[in-house]
Amino acid sequence: MTNDISLLLIFFNNDAKECIEQLISRAFVIKTDKKVVGYIALSFKNIERKILTRRKQVGKYSRPALVIGQLIFDLKCQNKGYGKRTIGWVISIVRLVQKFLPLRLIFVDAIDKEAAIYYKSRGFEPLKGNEDTLVLD
Repeated sequence: MTNDISLLLIFFNNDAKECIEQLISRAFVIKTDKKVVGYIALSFKNIERKILTRRKQVGKYSRPALVIGQLIFDLKCQNKGYGKRTIGWVISIVRLVQKFLPLRLIFVDAIDKEAAIYYKSRGFEPLKGNEDTLVLD
């Protein structure tokens, strides 16, 4: 995370743009009425059943998941509810996609322990053997 929102936009316009063009992920700018506060990148992944922890998640096959590849906010905009609302928006995307395709999990590799704690507070659970890789069912 950065204090300078321009660094976020540089990353968004350069690195994220390549992933978008190659249909690897889709990135979304998060903004208020007045300014950009951050962005989120989403993609899909199959999660191997052997690393899932909850009994109802484990089945015969791997599980499709929506992946939060990046969720970044300007430091000046943290602790203002943007993350909570953005996670709620991601959950609503999963519910919409579920009407058309099998999708059950939201997956994230937390960038550090602080981020892992944040995701845990939002209901995410760590996968077997890795406290920084979390899933929401």
